Amino acid sequence: MDGQKGPFRIRRVGLAAVIIAAAPVLMASPSATAQPQQADERPDANTCHIDVTPVLASGMALDVSVSCAVTTPLTLRAGDGSMARHVSDVKDGDGKTIEAAFRDWTVAADDGIARLSYRFDLDAYLEGTGRVSSGVRRGDSRLVLLEGWLMQPLSGGLALPLAIKVAQKPGARFATGLQFSGGRWRLGDVPVRFAGYTVFGDFGITSVPVAPPGSLAPAAGAGSAPPTPASIDLVFVDGELNATRQQIADWVRQSAVAVANFFDGYSVTHSLVVVVPTVGAGVPYGRVVPGGGISMVIMLGRSATARELYGEWVLIHEMIHTASPFVYGRGTWLMEGMATLFEPVIRHRAGWKTEAEVWREWILNMDRGHDALTVTGLRSGGSPYWGGALFLLLADIEIRRATGLRLGLEDCLRGILAGGGNAVERWSVQEMLNACDQAVGKPVMAGLAQRFVDDSSPFDLDRLWRDLGVELRAGTIVYDDKAPLAAIRQLIVRGVPARRGPPVPMGRT
Repeated sequence: MDGQKGPFRIRRVGLAAVIIAAAPVLMASPSATAQPQQADERPDANTCHIDVTPVLASGMALDVSVSCAVTTPLTLRAGDGSMARHVSDVKDGDGKTIEAAFRDWTVAADDGIARLSYRFDLDAYLEGTGRVSSGVRRGDSRLVLLEGWLMQPLSGGLALPLAIKVAQKPGARFATGLQFSGGRWRLGDVPVRFAGYTVFGDFGITSVPVAPPGSLAPAAGAGSAPPTPASIDLVFVDGELNATRQQIADWVRQSAVAVANFFDGYSVTHSLVVVVPTVGAGVPYGRVVPGGGISMVIMLGRSATARELYGEWVLIHEMIHTASPFVYGRGTWLMEGMATLFEPVIRHRAGWKTEAEVWREWILNMDRGHDALTVTGLRSGGSPYWGGALFLLLADIEIRRATGLRLGLEDCLRGILAGGGNAVERWSVQEMLNACDQAVGKPVMAGLAQRFVDDSSPFDLDRLWRDLGVELRAGTIVYDDKAPLAAIRQLIVRGVPARRGPPVPMGRT
C-alpha cells in the first residue's frame, strides 16, 4: 500500500477537546524509552521471547536471543538470502554453534524450551538495500522492516506469537508500530514479514495524540468508560528539513484529526509514522505496512514548507489505509480505490480542498479506471487506483439510493472499523464486500462485484457525470441541481452535516 496514484497529483465530536486539539509532545514515547529490566519470565506455551541488544562499534549490530516454549524443534528462518548473509554466530542454549541448512537454523527443545541466538550486522545489511521500502541508514538512525533483522521462529512449520524486548541506551533507541504490554512489544501468530517497520539508533520522536477508534461516533461516551488514550509515535530519521519538527508534527496531527472525523476515530490506539527526508519538495512517497502493528513511512522533501504540506495527498491516503483491513487475493484495487476516492473527500471536509476541486480531480482521472470495469474486470487489470475508485464511487451512489440517502459508503467503512477491521487484519475481497453490505443492510457490493470484479460490464462514465449533474466546462466545474442524482451528488463530497466534524485548522506554518 503505497501513496502513488500515478502521474496526476493535486497540490495543494465526541472526544474531549483537550485530546483532539492537544499539541504534539516533543518527547520520547514509551516505544523509545528504556524499559525497566525485569527478571525474564518463561514464555507461555507455543510462544517466544525475543531479547535484542544493539551493539555499537564501528556501526550497529544486533545480538538476538530467541526462547520458545515448544515441544517440537525450533527453526529460525532468514527472510531471504540477503538477510542470511549478515547472520553470524548462531548458537543453541548451551553455546554450541549451529550450522545453517540453506536459510534455516534448527534446535530441539530442552525441557520444553528451545533456545537460539545470533548476531545480525544491521549496518552491513542496510548498506546493501538502500531502499526506503525495505530499509535505509541515515546518519545515526536506521529504518528497517522487522523481517529485515528478525528471523522467523517456526515450530511444526507454523509462525509463533512473539514478545520482543529491546535493550535501549543513548544512541541505541528503538521504535515500532507493534502493541506494547507487559514490558514487551507483541506480535501475534502472523509471519514476521507482515510486521512492519522498526527504527534503531539515535533519532527524534514525537508523541502525537489522536482520537481513539470509535470515540467520535454519535453514540460514543453515553454512559461508557473514558476511551483508552491513543497516539502516533512520530519518528524523524536524520536529515535536514525546511519545516520544523513541530510544524511537521502539527501536520501529522491535523491530518489524523481529519481522518478521525471521517472514521469516527483514528484507526488504532498506537501506530508508528517515520519521516524520511529526501531531495526536492513535497511528499514523493508513502507506504503503510500492516501486521501485528501499523507502521508508515513518509518521504518528505527537504525544501517543503509547512504550508505546502497541507496541499499534499500522500499522508491522508496512507492514513486511510490504516483504517481498513489488508485485502488479499488480488484485492489491491479495493484498498487503493478506497484511499484514492476518499483522500480528496477528507481533505475537503477538513477545509483544505474545495468541493469543485474534488469533482475536477475525479472527472479528469476516473476514465483511467474505466477499462478495469468494462474490459478486464477489477481483479485482472487496469488501474487499481482509479478502477477501484470508480467502482467505489458507484457503490457510494447505489448505497445512498438504496437507503433513501440515509447511508453512504463511508458508513460501511465506519462499521468495518468499529468491528475491529483496521490494517492489522487480513481479509479476503469477499469478506470485505460482505462486511460492507452487512454494515449498510443492502447487497450493493454483491451486485456490483458480480458485474465488475471477476468479469467486466459495459458502463457509460459520461452519462454518470450527467446524471450526477456535474460537468467540467472550460476548466470550471458546473453543477446541474435538476439532474436525476443531484441530491446524491451533494452528499458524496460534503457528507451528512451532522457527521462531517468541524473544519480542521492548519497547524503552525
